[in-house]
Amino acid sequence: MARLVEAAEKLIRERGYEATSSTDIAAEAGVAPSLINAHFLGKAGLLYAVLRNFNDQQLAATRVAAACPGTPTERLAGILHTWAQCDLAEPRMYAAIIGLSWSWPPETEREYAADLAIFWDVVMAVVNEGIARGEFRRISRRDATDIISSIHQWGMRPGIFEGADPAACAERVIGQVMLAIAAPGRLPD
Repeated sequence: MARLVEAAEKLIRERGYEATSSTDIAAEAGVAPSLINAHFLGKAGLLYAVLRNFNDQQLAATRVAAACPGTPTERLAGILHTWAQCDLAEPRMYAAIIGLSWSWPPETEREYAADLAIFWDVVMAVVNEGIARGEFRRISRRDATDIISSIHQWGMRPGIFEGADPAACAERVIGQVMLAIAAPGRLPD
């Protein structure tokens, strides 16, 4: 099944999700197309398997960024830069995953939320340190995750549709996140 995931990743990266058929993926992997339905419940399930591979890599990079020296503000900025670099390294893949996430079944959403909880544990450790140091306002985990993920997702659109540089996208996201969570009197210029 790893061959199917690798083939899907390669073809979706090259062509985009909509332009890649299950038959194309199976041919690239050298297997029968029926294996996609049998093991992944279709092309959407296979894309979700690709997403989980990307998440593993991005989680490792997130942990590194969170552990860097610096203030919580600097470390959160580093995490957001890391996410922009990872997501926009494969803009077609990122766009396909975001699009699919709006239509997958509730059980997939629950699984995805559980996977993302690990990311948010890392992020919230930085945010909570920032709250304790007076850099960030008191904010619940739910509000922080909603704010950061929403701003990040919208902030990647120029990278996907206009070819904007990941660093430029990250800087815009960082500015907006800091406006939303900075402690009173600590708003960025």
